[in-house]
Amino acid sequence: MEAHIGQVIGDDRYELIRELGEGGFGRVWQARDHVLGVDVAIKEVKFPADLAPDQRAELLVRAKREARNAAKLRDNPNVVTVHDVLEIDASPWIVMQLIEGKSLREELMNGPLSEDRAIVLARGLLKALEAAHEKGIVHRDIKPANVLIASDGSFLLTDFGISKHQLDTQLTATNILMGTPGYTAPECWQGTPAGAASDVYSVGVTLYEAIEGELPFPCDVYLAALTQPPRTMEKVKRLSGILLKMLGGDPSRRPTTSEARQAVDFSASTVTVPGTDITEPGDRKLQQEVTFVSDRREIFRRFFVAYSLFWLPCTVVLGVVLGLNAHNADSLYWLGNNLIAGLAVGIATSAALWELISLISAATSMSIISDEVQINLDHISVSSSSRGNPLFFTVSWSDVEHVSISGSGRAEAVFVWFLPGRKPSQSWTDDNRLSRRPDGSIRIYPLGGWFKPTRIPMSRIRGPLRRFAAERYVESV
Repeated sequence: MEAHIGQVIGDDRYELIRELGEGGFGRVWQARDHVLGVDVAIKEVKFPADLAPDQRAELLVRAKREARNAAKLRDNPNVVTVHDVLEIDASPWIVMQLIEGKSLREELMNGPLSEDRAIVLARGLLKALEAAHEKGIVHRDIKPANVLIASDGSFLLTDFGISKHQLDTQLTATNILMGTPGYTAPECWQGTPAGAASDVYSVGVTLYEAIEGELPFPCDVYLAALTQPPRTMEKVKRLSGILLKMLGGDPSRRPTTSEARQAVDFSASTVTVPGTDITEPGDRKLQQEVTFVSDRREIFRRFFVAYSLFWLPCTVVLGVVLGLNAHNADSLYWLGNNLIAGLAVGIATSAALWELISLISAATSMSIISDEVQINLDHISVSSSSRGNPLFFTVSWSDVEHVSISGSGRAEAVFVWFLPGRKPSQSWTDDNRLSRRPDGSIRIYPLGGWFKPTRIPMSRIRGPLRRFAAERYVESV
């Protein structure tokens, strides 16, 4: 029987008031709950007419499972609560919380979100998933269509219809798509059961699309994440480091929902003023922490000023001297016997080589999207993002014996000495591309070799270390 406005279902309890939306698997209605006297949303799930009986039975089980799983999360403000599930004409009708708003998919039709708004989205989704994963629930179909935006601007995760609890019986019906192309983690297309890491990947795709306005990988190339980095990101800055990690092809190397949420919270506290700290006199909140941000343009500018502008005049001298003497073959002999002229040419020649090295290094720096360092009373956090090579890690002061800035010039770096029993594993240092010294210290910032551009100057970091790690900071070790 075709549902219609005014129809009463569920033992004369729910009256259909108006249709809210329709998709490939059914419709969503606004209904009046005559028992409680409140409005609810009811999802009418429509099965394909040619669906086999065993597949129909499986989907009915899934609908009931959605109600059971969502009920475990009913106190979470970022999850749409499911109240009940009805069976009408052998099809499920899911009764849930009515959200006055629209889906993220509808919102993105008007254009991408700002990064600040995307941070709110990220925190909402990750908090919802963190609670779900703690209860053993994996969503398995996170995408913009399954994210609702309430009238107050908050984001809520909905549609746990194909979610799976770790204690649930494995459902094995064929020809039923588990997840959505473009948003489903690559390991799922290889036959690996979806897990918490798969949800993290789907959130990464959703956030990427919400900011950039397109998917990070072609939706018809399901395994693209295994062999190539995401499309070039032009709009993300603060979220770039953790976002690229969430989109990694290896599920074992993706952050957990808790780690991703902490990284997003870290990003939310940063500003995108290149190369500056955010502490300002009189602002109590900002006095509790210092965050430095250095984006691609700042890195390139600093490196060009530090090297190219110094060596460029010397290179010009070389060109002028050689040009003036090019018409006379004896001029080169004269230069060889003239100490001052020979010295000038030697310096200019060296300058030309340094200019070449500088330009190559500056070009290399363009692969860096952003660098962030946050220092507060609890920890120092580093987020460094390069295309296809992101990282985010935190070092707690409670694990540190002392910290110092060692070296000079471009070789200056932040080193930490961990307390006995608190030293990180070799795999942790390898995963975060950190290097150990013979004295036992670990260099945590900056990352990269000598010819890579320094991101955030040590002169800016030294003061906050003295302030927030006063008992552990030493000038030299």
